Amino acid sequence: MSTYIFDFDGTLADTLPALLAIANDLAPEFGLDPMDEAEFQRWRGLTTQEILQEGRVSLWKLPRLIRRVRREQHRIMPEMEMVPGMRAALLQLKARGESLGLATSNGSENIRMFLGNNNLENIFDFTKCDISLFGKARVLRRLIQQQGIDPAAAFYVGDEVRDMQAAQQVGLRSVGVSWGFNTAEALRSVRADFVLTDPTSLLYLPVPLTGEPLAGGSEPDCSEFPGPEQQSSPLVLSRAVVALVAFWKTARYPAPLPPCPAPAVDQA
Repeated sequence: MSTYIFDFDGTLADTLPALLAIANDLAPEFGLDPMDEAEFQRWRGLTTQEILQEGRVSLWKLPRLIRRVRREQHRIMPEMEMVPGMRAALLQLKARGESLGLATSNGSENIRMFLGNNNLENIFDFTKCDISLFGKARVLRRLIQQQGIDPAAAFYVGDEVRDMQAAQQVGLRSVGVSWGFNTAEALRSVRADFVLTDPTSLLYLPVPLTGEPLAGGSEPDCSEFPGPEQQSSPLVLSRAVVALVAFWKTARYPAPLPPCPAPAVDQA
């Protein structure tokens, strides 16, 4: 049995359209500058730290901004949809006996509502919500200890560079998804163990029998699974709000990647 720990926003939930609407609604209230689509695409290749530096988020405004975004996020949670194909992949992983977990910066009430709306209330064996922006490594390390997880047989699945870094810090296999906030190139730049184009690829991730680390930045060699359709509508966003949206990893601008198949397992 392997363990699959998932991020939420941008990984399981297709949160971009709704959260971008929130960002646009709140930008005038907080006196924030607009951002065009070209610059937003450039930000997808940056780390969260770099985004915060470029966005020059005012620290005294940030707590109120976070509260407002969370309030609006809770209001629209009933409208949130799963990334296409993710529900089926989760159910198949569960059916074959894998252990599933959730570790996210989103709030527990939002998570309960979302899972209930998608009839997935009992899909996860353990959950941890409300994780601070740069606190994932600490939380993942605690989960490994509490759940008795073997890091050599476990994956953390996320869509941000910081997700990959947190997984690597605690010895988990880092799995980047191309349909989320950071680009596939950005995920590879930090040597993610895998970069996937479609949730079905989760079913074919190999677990090293020896427990030895995988070479970073690899991708399962299997039949191609196309990523979700790329969004193309123009964006007018605030730098600071996009930085905040990045906290919950909300973008969905996939890039086409090479194929991904059921690996052959060498027999001893």
